Amino acid sequence: MDRQNDEFEAFLKQFQLRTPGPLPKEGTAQSPRPRRRPLQWILAAAAVVAVVLLSSALVRMFEGTRGPYAKVEVAGTNSLYKTGQTIPVGEVVRSNDAEGVVLALEDGSHIEMRSQSALALESAADGIRVRLNNGSIIVSAAKQQTGHLYVQTKNVLVSVVGTVFFVNAESTGTSVAVVEGEVHVQDGASLKKLHPGEQTASDTSVPLRPVREAISWSRNALAYAALLPPPPSVAAQIQTGPGLVPFSQDPASLIRDGEKLAAAGRYHEAADLFQKALSLNRLSSIASFRLGEVRYQLGDFNNALQSFRDSLIGDLDPKWIEVWAHINIGKIYDIREQRDRAIPEYQRAISTGDDFHMAQGVAKGFLAAPFRQAQGVPSPSPPEPQPNANPDSPGKKIFYRACTTCHSAEPAAKTNFSTKAEYAALVNREINKGTEISTAEVPVLVDYLWENFGKVPRDIPVQRDAPIQRK
Repeated sequence: MDRQNDEFEAFLKQFQLRTPGPLPKEGTAQSPRPRRRPLQWILAAAAVVAVVLLSSALVRMFEGTRGPYAKVEVAGTNSLYKTGQTIPVGEVVRSNDAEGVVLALEDGSHIEMRSQSALALESAADGIRVRLNNGSIIVSAAKQQTGHLYVQTKNVLVSVVGTVFFVNAESTGTSVAVVEGEVHVQDGASLKKLHPGEQTASDTSVPLRPVREAISWSRNALAYAALLPPPPSVAAQIQTGPGLVPFSQDPASLIRDGEKLAAAGRYHEAADLFQKALSLNRLSSIASFRLGEVRYQLGDFNNALQSFRDSLIGDLDPKWIEVWAHINIGKIYDIREQRDRAIPEYQRAISTGDDFHMAQGVAKGFLAAPFRQAQGVPSPSPPEPQPNANPDSPGKKIFYRACTTCHSAEPAAKTNFSTKAEYAALVNREINKGTEISTAEVPVLVDYLWENFGKVPRDIPVQRDAPIQRK
């Protein structure tokens, strides 16, 4: 205010009153009298100056408090927000337990929040700052004309101009990974520059997963994975040395053994083998897919969803994994009653055109009716069991209840396999089509089929070409 008072006094000095001269004599000519500026004019001018100065101060004050804002681009199911809702500066955004939120910033940047994350937008001296309190985000930063976009956690400050990157904030520390472009990570006095495929953590206790795996929860995981450089070869990841015997270097054997355990209902043991296979080859789509199946069997839907997504960004060998991964992801969303997310997955499955194990019919069926509401067609009376079948056995009850929902039991009765494993594969294929059989019922039904319809056994493994997941 002192500066403003000085400016005002200097302004008033321009209006000093002139000293009056002598009156002219009568009868003599005189020049016109100069006009005096009335006092009210001076006061009016002073008022104008005061208003201008006050307005300038208010404008500066307003500009200082105005900050960046965002709009909710994708709200999701059961969200706290609505699509199109404006999020002002300073407001904390929290994604719910089931799924995340996508925000669009006014500069064209996008922030995808994972479930159970929280952040707020703030003004920075030369741009926008995203304060990530907890959880994970993927930022697709628009090219900044001036300044930077920042992400601040309690551990690090990330700054970019235009790029795609991932930040995860946990209680133990922060991890940062780059998908595209260059990212600067300020951790105390240390400054690191990261490029595509590179990552860092603020503390050694923070685990660093492969970037493809870290971002696989994203709605755009496939597109982001395509931007990453190819990973190092599997052989380079296996550390051996003189006198050391390396652990199994055959992921295919581990997967085959895991499939046998899964077919026998030993899901925890199967999961261990699939994870070992993935430790040798992170890009093994079949290992990720099988891991998703056993996690699904165990009711671990969050991790099953993650594994099925991982299978889509791997080597996609065999090819049918793509169609069935989308179907399985859709089924999980249906179980969660997230129909708006299940439908696109079934549509993606249909768009592949792959009809392996009648995948197209399954996907179209679940597109028409949610997974839990799919109805079968009553069948005619089933065939008579063989003499050695117990008429009141649990296996028979399961067989007639589950296997005759949408077709006659005659085809099953005429299918005479030589091993119990083949019947396990048959049951799993039926489960893929929507047959409702619980985890506990699978081995009971397999035993019933083997004992009543099986031929003389011969030892062959479960075929790999059959998805083995169930509801």
